Amino acid sequence: MKDSLIQNTLKKIESGTEIGTRIEHIIPSLAMYQEVINSLEENDVISILDVGCNYGYGTYHLSMGVKNAKVLGVDIDNEILKRARRTFKAPNLSFDSADFTDRESVLKLVEREETYDVIVCFEVFEHIENDKTKLFMENLLKTLKPNGVLFISTPT
Repeated sequence: MKDSLIQNTLKKIESGTEIGTRIEHIIPSLAMYQEVINSLEENDVISILDVGCNYGYGTYHLSMGVKNAKVLGVDIDNEILKRARRTFKAPNLSFDSADFTDRESVLKLVEREETYDVIVCFEVFEHIENDKTKLFMENLLKTLKPNGVLFISTPT
């Protein structure tokens, strides 16, 4: 199932020609999202937040791999979010704007959506200004449910 799920996501990406990233850069990222899926049960009824979702391909992959999950991808770039919304559609998938270096932005998200069972934050942390890293981490933890799981990756 793992390989076919990745292949289906890659086909969706290729059909959505607005994605501004080369496929060979996407495949390692999808492998990280697949590891999250592998750690969950396919029929889990959970909420997943993808912070810094960029064009949304990983968020979409999560929504296809955990069908009963409610999956939200957030980013600070509204133009990228427009592309994500046009390219990736699923009943359990949505995209929204949020800035995790801003308390008010995160409070609005928490008020609207409560907190999340799983938070994914891949290849984002290195883009956060040094003086905002503590606030960024605090905001991630604020949106995570007790006993929730936080997945973070940074480039090697």
